[in-house]
Amino acid sequence: MHRVPLCLALACHLALALIASRPAAADSYTVTDLGLLPGTANSWVWQQTINNDGVVAVYANSIADPNAFTGDSSYLWQNGQITPLPGLPGATDTIAFALNNHGQVVGRSTVPGAPNHPVLWDQGVIQMLDELPGDNKGAALGINDHGQVVGYSASTATGIRTAVIWYKGTLSQLPSLPGGGGFDEALGINEKGQIVGLSGPGGGLDHITLWDHGVAIDLGTLGGDFGEAVAINNKGEICGTSTTAIGGPDPFLWEDGVITDLGVLAGDVDGVAYDINNRGQVVGYSESNPSDLTTGHALLWENGGMISLQTMISTDSGWTLLQALGINNRGQIVGFGIHDGQYRAFLLTPVG
Repeated sequence: MHRVPLCLALACHLALALIASRPAAADSYTVTDLGLLPGTANSWVWQQTINNDGVVAVYANSIADPNAFTGDSSYLWQNGQITPLPGLPGATDTIAFALNNHGQVVGRSTVPGAPNHPVLWDQGVIQMLDELPGDNKGAALGINDHGQVVGYSASTATGIRTAVIWYKGTLSQLPSLPGGGGFDEALGINEKGQIVGLSGPGGGLDHITLWDHGVAIDLGTLGGDFGEAVAINNKGEICGTSTTAIGGPDPFLWEDGVITDLGVLAGDVDGVAYDINNRGQVVGYSESNPSDLTTGHALLWENGGMISLQTMISTDSGWTLLQALGINNRGQIVGFGIHDGQYRAFLLTPVG
């Protein structure tokens, strides 16, 4: 009988153990700058802003703060080509929040002196979507391939936000969780029409919510007071962010009735999971200082492990990847980072 030398056998055993204990290695990625519109200096993407054809919805401005939402202009990017998305008549602020595989885009547009309104772009033409009676503002935050659009309708007078769905010209209100109705938002929708978001009284007391066949289901939190679901794939797997019993917020994955804290990088204090594809890959970020965007780390969670996307691109790329915000079924990832001293939207494409 052929015998393997003991030292070789031990080495093989150790190697196999190491392979089994770590997540499957992700592909390396090429990184692409998604460009700018004339007169702008920075660009960003929101969650769920890349479709399976590699089309990306981007917004840009000259303010180095992606949460400022002032003076934004939106456009579509595909294969290096930029197509501007028009705003409402007189609008000075236009943000694209999501798109589907037919190139339909949803978001919001703001006219000076007026609140922001939910909008849909179809074949490059903008359409303002209705708000609920008595409301005067809103935003469209998610869309599926059937053209079902979800978001919120709100009143500046009362401060109440209501989760809604637009479909074939009809606006419908989504029910609140018991004790909710103060601050409800629908953030994502899959091809089955399952909707996710948050519902609650506001003030950081909202819970992760799933609307399934018109019924609002409380998915709880990671142990804290607040949670929101941002995206749901066609398998019903959900990702988002939630506070924990000891702090957070932390990114989570919900599947088959079980909620799992995805964790953050060592040294970071909080994080968010922003999108999930049908392969169960989740993207988001964690950060060491919530008040400083530059402390963010773009992350991918897959096969039970967490990967810093910064380690998956060339070390001489000149990029610092801060947040990963969308992923399609081909594994392409969009987000924003710092390149040549500016905030820029990026596209990561797997190699191999």
